[in-house]
Amino acid sequence: MSKAITKVDNRAEQAIVLLNHAEQQLAMAEALVDALDVRDKARAIDALTRIIGAHFELEQRATILRLKAERKAGAWLTENVHQGQRSDLRDDLTSLSNVGITRWQSSRWQAYAELDDSRFNAWIDDKLAAGHDISGAALYRYA
Repeated sequence: MSKAITKVDNRAEQAIVLLNHAEQQLAMAEALVDALDVRDKARAIDALTRIIGAHFELEQRATILRLKAERKAGAWLTENVHQGQRSDLRDDLTSLSNVGITRWQSSRWQAYAELDDSRFNAWIDDKLAAGHDISGAALYRYA
């Protein structure tokens, strides 16, 4: 086996470990910043998998994790943000821009969150079974 192939395999294994850790972190996330942290990690892992030429399945898995994190952020926003203002000022977050979220993202993520878990998971399964890319744009159209 060449050194180049071994290097890609090692990086792919690292991406899998990172994905597993980020998925566990998302399962425990309760605050908006936790969901955003997982989202950022998923985006970084997705970029890593593309750079190293890893398996398409790893890219899709990273995208799914990002969408799950955005759904969780959207659910948090739905519960805690009313007419552009936070209902509680815990952690002194007074606006979306303070945490790096645009109104467009907030609206989109809240639309994702309106899908219950069974519909979201069925959508993911249908896309994967058909061999289609999973993307935020496609999820938004579905939602």
